[in-house]
Amino acid sequence: MWTNIIGWSLSVSIAIIGWWIAITNLNKQHRRNLELDNQKFVRDMQIKTADEAIRLLTKSRESLGELNLYLMLLPGDLRMKYAVDFDITINRWEKPNEQILQLWDNSSRAILEFTYFFESREVVLNQFTEMKQVYLDQLGEIRKIVSMYSEYLGTIYYSKYLSGEVLSEEEMSIFETKTNEFNEYVYDFLAYIHDFIVELQNTFWSNSFGYSIPVRQPTDPKYKVLRVK
Repeated sequence: MWTNIIGWSLSVSIAIIGWWIAITNLNKQHRRNLELDNQKFVRDMQIKTADEAIRLLTKSRESLGELNLYLMLLPGDLRMKYAVDFDITINRWEKPNEQILQLWDNSSRAILEFTYFFESREVVLNQFTEMKQVYLDQLGEIRKIVSMYSEYLGTIYYSKYLSGEVLSEEEMSIFETKTNEFNEYVYDFLAYIHDFIVELQNTFWSNSFGYSIPVRQPTDPKYKVLRVK
């Protein structure tokens, strides 16, 4: 009788232990599957977010690049007009102050489109928050400069250019200096956009592809490079 009881108890114990091991393994597998699903979700979100952020940054760079090119060519256009004996029409000097404002408006729209997207995905892009703040600070600086420059350019256009008055060499030098100073801010912003694109790619994609994009190295240390902290 005791032999039967002991045998039955042992069988029950083995069954319970087997059931417990099976349940434990199933729970471990379930937790592992949940972890893998979460990792896949996070990775997918990172890839999609980084891809869209880079697309918007590229759009900002293209718009701002048009303003940059306009500012590069504007002083030379005026000098060329003064250098020839016959009258020539230069499209960039048709209400240039208004063209500057329009180009900046296009650029700022693209720039803000990126910042709005960033704020809607900050949980994913949280490590770039400090970079975004520098980005916005530079945006604020350019807004101040573009307003002053447009006003100055309008004065030259309406009081001198339309009247056929030639700027003196001193006035021309001042004009070139102000234009270059404004364009320096644009260059800086274009550099920040480049830095942002590099950091996004290196952070989210470099491990997968085994390649990192070299970080910008300005020759002058006064120029800041945006990096992930």
